[in-house]
Amino acid sequence: MLACSSISQIGFIILGIGASAYLGYEGAMGLAGSIYHILNHAFFKSTLFLAAGAVIYLTGEINMSKLGGLRYRMPFTSVIFIIASLGILGIPLFNGYASKTLLPHAIVEAFEHHHLYSLFIAEKLFTLASAGTVCYFLKFIYFTIWRPAPPTLKANKPEPLLMKIAMGTLALIMLALGVSPVLTLRTFISPALSNFTFDSYMVTYLLIVNIWTLGDLGAVALALLIGFALFYLLTFKTKAYQLKLPEWFGADYIGILAGKAAATTWHIVTL
Repeated sequence: MLACSSISQIGFIILGIGASAYLGYEGAMGLAGSIYHILNHAFFKSTLFLAAGAVIYLTGEINMSKLGGLRYRMPFTSVIFIIASLGILGIPLFNGYASKTLLPHAIVEAFEHHHLYSLFIAEKLFTLASAGTVCYFLKFIYFTIWRPAPPTLKANKPEPLLMKIAMGTLALIMLALGVSPVLTLRTFISPALSNFTFDSYMVTYLLIVNIWTLGDLGAVALALLIGFALFYLLTFKTKAYQLKLPEWFGADYIGILAGKAAATTWHIVTL
């Protein structure tokens, strides 16, 4: 799940790059959002993988449907999981909020230039994609941390100190990025933009842009609401999360077919 979620996060990054390319000289907002999200993704995804590694190391289990009760068994790792998850969800005061606010701003700027309907749709799809992130991270938190542990899950020892130091350091950095978006923009993002040919006003505007408007906070609330509704529907109403997909519909099978097709194509082209 963590690996596949990177696909949507990279999609957000490419979206910002596309908006920047579309606006050209005035596209600083899009690239700033992309660079900021690259920085954020590096931290919250690294933290999530380290925390997942701690769980696997101490329980020997990689299937989240066989996990549970980690808030009692591994409280430190559970807190780290939650901090990183809130970051990737774009919750205010956590590190993902600023970049996931700048990116829709960039789409709106692009839409206001030529009022292309496709850009209007792109903004709505961004909200739906964010809601999807909420949905599967709620599943992740519920299945691994919140629900009672299944009786088959073996007892585990506390996390080693070095694991706690590594995860805790990254979590503190994420919290610092979350509460100081202007400092992050001024220290890391703005200098990176100076390597591109952007309108200087648009670059300076990033340092004073207000990302705490009711509209921005409302967009986060909407994504959370849709995500909670999807999670409830899939987990408790339809129990769709428990369904087993046929092997031919799985990512592994499709990936193997795609790989074989690519290898065959390459062999034919290079004959």
